[in-house]
Amino acid sequence: MAIDPVILNLRSWISDNADHFRPPVGNKELWKEGSQFIFMVSRGPNARNDFHISPSDEIFYQLTGDIRVDYRREDGRTESVTVREGDVFLMPAMVPHCPMRPEGTWGAVIQRVRTEQEPDCLLWYCKSCGDRLYETWFGLEDIEVQVTATIERFNGSAELRTCTNCGAVHDVAEPFVMPQHADAVGGGRRESR
Repeated sequence: MAIDPVILNLRSWISDNADHFRPPVGNKELWKEGSQFIFMVSRGPNARNDFHISPSDEIFYQLTGDIRVDYRREDGRTESVTVREGDVFLMPAMVPHCPMRPEGTWGAVIQRVRTEQEPDCLLWYCKSCGDRLYETWFGLEDIEVQVTATIERFNGSAELRTCTNCGAVHDVAEPFVMPQHADAVGGGRRESR
């Protein structure tokens, strides 16, 4: 379906829509139909401890403030990168990642619309033993609604948050606060945990 070219002032759009961003995710799409891309703005604080697996690369452009993105390496280690105000960051497709945004931050995220054969995944790892705690794959139709609903379902279930391997109960994520040592990480530098 063809549409007319669209132009908008991003700062004005953010100002007009600022009241619509709420944790746990704090995201809103600029336009939902007629594009091959999902272009959304995210506002901090968010409250996430899930890892998202996207079949699409994701491009983060950090408009205001600094954020942290945790991601899982193939060997199971979690690493963190600080994305500073003004930075553009590419998260490759299929890499489990958790973007964490402190209060007052604004960022744009661009990714492509999925085909029916390309599900997204949200998963949680046990903080005690590292096993996969819970994962769910779904066809992404509305990123604002589906990701938030999945996180809220997980948060509301002690059963889903309890590790079947070690019995630890995963905490519900609180609004993210950037650790003070984050100043030493970023600009493409990573921290392993």
